[in-house]
Amino acid sequence: MLEMPVDIETLRLIELLLGVSVFALMYLGTYRISRAPYAGWWSGAMIAAGLGLFLHVVGDPGGSVVAAGGSALRVLGASCTWGAARSLHGKGTPWWYLIPAPLVIGGFTLAEQNDGIVYEDGFAQILGTGFFMTLTAWTLWRLLQGRALGRGVGSLHTARVAVTAVAVSSTLLAAFYAVRVLIHLADGTESTLYRIWLGPEAAVIGVIMWFAVIIYSVAELSNLENTLQWRERATRDELTGLLTRGAFTELAVERLVHEGGRGRRLMLIVADFDHFKRLNDTHGHAEGDRALRAFGAACRGLLREEDLAGRLGGEEFGLLLRAAHVDVAVSVCERVAAAVEREYGDEAITAPTMSFGVIVAEAGVPFDALLARADGALYRAKEEGRDRIVVDSLEA
Repeated sequence: MLEMPVDIETLRLIELLLGVSVFALMYLGTYRISRAPYAGWWSGAMIAAGLGLFLHVVGDPGGSVVAAGGSALRVLGASCTWGAARSLHGKGTPWWYLIPAPLVIGGFTLAEQNDGIVYEDGFAQILGTGFFMTLTAWTLWRLLQGRALGRGVGSLHTARVAVTAVAVSSTLLAAFYAVRVLIHLADGTESTLYRIWLGPEAAVIGVIMWFAVIIYSVAELSNLENTLQWRERATRDELTGLLTRGAFTELAVERLVHEGGRGRRLMLIVADFDHFKRLNDTHGHAEGDRALRAFGAACRGLLREEDLAGRLGGEEFGLLLRAAHVDVAVSVCERVAAAVEREYGDEAITAPTMSFGVIVAEAGVPFDALLARADGALYRAKEEGRDRIVVDSLEA
């Protein structure tokens, strides 16, 4: 009968030593220098999985407490890989979100041990690890399909290759655990198929191969994290948190092509504070900055994910909204102005008013021409007395 050429204890020792090496690479070589969240999550994954493996290597394999603790820690390590993948999307994951699942897995493992089931084949650990590996793979594939990685050259291209490698290896490992679960339910752990091809030895070999991919990828993924952070800084206005003029223009052109091809209407708005220079001269630049920050906060709080808002320069802003009618755009302008006014409350300093120019942004028209028309509507609002919303005459 075909058997694994290496015993499970040797394989687990190799896995433990390799895990320590990966941790040293990520924490000491990357995380302490860059503080990249991705490297931090991976360091946590190595610690949790390593401690769980250590309990099994040095503890009593038949001990229920050791089994429960080891299973919980190893599933916690798998859940941390999901946190790492989410961090590349710019999404934070509170650490306490990941605690309940390992605790539940540990409880089930404890129950399994009481029924005499062997630790390394515990169904609860297999199911929990497979679940989080599936989430990790799914999150990484979503990242690859999005805009963040693009298809650029240089470090961004190398990072994309690294993410792809981790996504593929995570997918294979998730599929392996899915098959383990199915065979575990159908034939049990004593079947020849399970013991030779899906047992703990095969699982450790799979994890070791996965570590090999991680060793290559971690440095590039951490570089990607830094790249995305710098890209965010380059595309966001530091004071308002809105898009810079260049980023707003680029995304608006893309949105016009994409949405216009689907027959959806977009509204372009240009907004400007009234008598902004007087505000700065009378109350100081700190008050001017306060007004700009208030506008940025209002946009972030009121606009939908598919809408765009950017600072075009000085106290002038641009908004691109998906809306079927100009009345929707006018309503947004009114709500933004009201939100800015609420920022000042009953203070002695009167909230600065705003003027808005609104147009329908037709697909196929150069963006510069659309922006010029919206500017024209804004200019009319200024001429007519400010503190008002003017819709371009072609849309009225």
